Amino acid sequence: MNDGIIPPNIKFSQLAAKTGYGSQQSGAIIYVTDGGGTLAGTNSNPAVRLVAQPGIYAFDGTVWQSMASKAGNVIFTAKVGTGNGGILAGTINSNTFTTIPLTEGTNIGGGTWANNLYEIPVTGTYIIKSSIRRQDSNTPTVVQLYQYVGLSNEQDVADGAWVQIPNSFRYTMLYTRFAKFTKGDKIRLCAYSDGGNMPYSDASINIVLVSSN
Repeated sequence: MNDGIIPPNIKFSQLAAKTGYGSQQSGAIIYVTDGGGTLAGTNSNPAVRLVAQPGIYAFDGTVWQSMASKAGNVIFTAKVGTGNGGILAGTINSNTFTTIPLTEGTNIGGGTWANNLYEIPVTGTYIIKSSIRRQDSNTPTVVQLYQYVGLSNEQDVADGAWVQIPNSFRYTMLYTRFAKFTKGDKIRLCAYSDGGNMPYSDASINIVLVSSN
């Protein structure tokens, strides 16, 4: 005889249509047979914005939270560029903090991506990796480039990194940050160029949830 409890099965569309859940339903458990994917975060019912993938979910009084551990997994990626260093993707203007516009890729952690801001889905410790590749050019300029992933793009903070980019081909600046963020924090990839404009061909961000707490 097999033991265990099978929670009620429900489709994402059916769950999204249910708007009567409140604090009195805290602790309710269901199994969602499909997921809303990237559309979950923009659904008119905010309670289902984290239901991106099939699985077991518990209601915390406000939203449905996945009961599957995502610790150690890549939960979000975004990028711009094709990998061809000769193609211009954008320009970091001289002496200006610039948010790098990216296109959402993988998003399995329940966070939302809007206006080039990633909203942290759960309080925890994260590893953030990002990169910016200067466009290949016959006349490259030596610049000091600052790269940062975090809450602000309007200041030089200790969590960012500076590097001098030489006048040579095929230069990519890599950045890694180990940090704790709070649910609801909105982070972005930003850069600052000192010494001239810096055209770039590619940029990316990769977010790993190490532990939730």
